[in-house]
Amino acid sequence: MIMLGSFGAVTATSPTDWLLNYMDWRTLFEILTIGTVRVARLIYVVVSDRVTDLQIATSARKPLTLWSICSDPRFLRVRRSQLPA
Repeated sequence: MIMLGSFGAVTATSPTDWLLNYMDWRTLFEILTIGTVRVARLIYVVVSDRVTDLQIATSARKPLTLWSICSDPRFLRVRRSQLPA
């Protein structure tokens, strides 16, 4: 985990250091903000919010509670597989 975090820091700081030779840090942050807003808008437009009939039939009719999660067979199967032998 530490190696991946350090790798992320290096890959983020090297291009930033190079770009700061050509522009002010405020300009760089403005560009990053504009890019972030555009990507968020693209995701909002492209990703569908439609729910399938199967999802409505399974999730909307029964309320999601802690008991419904803990008593679900899929949860119990994962929980049992993690118990020590």
